[in-house]
Amino acid sequence: MKRGKYFLYLNAKIKILYSIFMIRNQFLIVLAFAFACIISSCDTDNKSENKQPPSSIDKTREIKKDSIIKKITPNNEEDSDKKIQLKFTSNSASLLLIIDTIPIGSNYKKAKSILPNLNKDPKNPNIAFLKFSIENNITQLNLNFSSDTLQSIIYITNQEDSKSADFFFKGIRNYYSKKLGEYEKERIEEENRFSPTYEFKYKNKTLSISNNINECNITWIFE
Repeated sequence: MKRGKYFLYLNAKIKILYSIFMIRNQFLIVLAFAFACIISSCDTDNKSENKQPPSSIDKTREIKKDSIIKKITPNNEEDSDKKIQLKFTSNSASLLLIIDTIPIGSNYKKAKSILPNLNKDPKNPNIAFLKFSIENNITQLNLNFSSDTLQSIIYITNQEDSKSADFFFKGIRNYYSKKLGEYEKERIEEENRFSPTYEFKYKNKTLSISNNINECNITWIFE
């Protein structure tokens, strides 16, 4: 009889412990779910705060793109430079377009008859040259021959500094631009600086005008 009462007592106690265990587990589950909801809500708020409207991002990109284009557009860079003009005498002007009277393919005899002051280079008989002045700047004109046939016409002048070289260079470019029309611009990098070059097309030939920044000399070639 006593044993039966003991088992009833033990069974009741087990049921009470089981109920307490189940209540605790349910409480933990609810607590975990609530904590997860709080974390998710915080993440969503942070993302919404950091996110910008698409329209504002697009406008920023468009503004940056436009500003870069304005800085690198050649026409904007050269508008003021196109006003630079050199003064030429009738003699110097005719020598700058000597290709009209002594075209590529001419022989030395014809060149000498048109330019009596032409002399052959003692170190290289294939080069005939003369010197003339452009605004007190001594310029050397070289006619390069091969087998008594003119291959190219080269002009060379030296300047005291990069500023005067740049001015003269752009003045020569502007002169030929008026005479020959449009030109193309190229840039050749030299020790992290640039040596600008302009190219014209004339009578199936190419005129290239270059400014050697390192040595402050300007060279232009018909070939």
